[in-house]
Amino acid sequence: MEMRFNLDPIMDGPILNEKREEKRKGALIIATNGMHRIADFFETVTIIDQLYENGKGGPMGRTPYVIMFDGDKVLDYDRGKCFIGSAIIMKYDMKKGVLPLKDEEIDEAIKEFESRLITLAWEGQEYSAYDL
Repeated sequence: MEMRFNLDPIMDGPILNEKREEKRKGALIIATNGMHRIADFFETVTIIDQLYENGKGGPMGRTPYVIMFDGDKVLDYDRGKCFIGSAIIMKYDMKKGVLPLKDEEIDEAIKEFESRLITLAWEGQEYSAYDL
């Protein structure tokens, strides 16, 4: 039997079955410039905690995904509101609440995000923004 101690209450202790070591996925972190990455469970919790005070967001249309972002990044434009920057996307289930994304859901969430991007022109520059 192998023991692991990394000061991680979820993973520390005896390793009885390698399948138990599977990491939980977290959330999709995606920017309006097209960059994206996956945050692990612990980083996801940290980001959500930091967005608690000033975060904005909600459902992404009629999809099972929810988006959260810094409310200070919301801009008014001639047709409404949008934001420029990075957001965190997770899945929402009516019975279970907010859930981490599975591998097969990540590409779908990226497509949903990208489908809501608009182009804003300002002082001769163009920027992608998420339409609210």
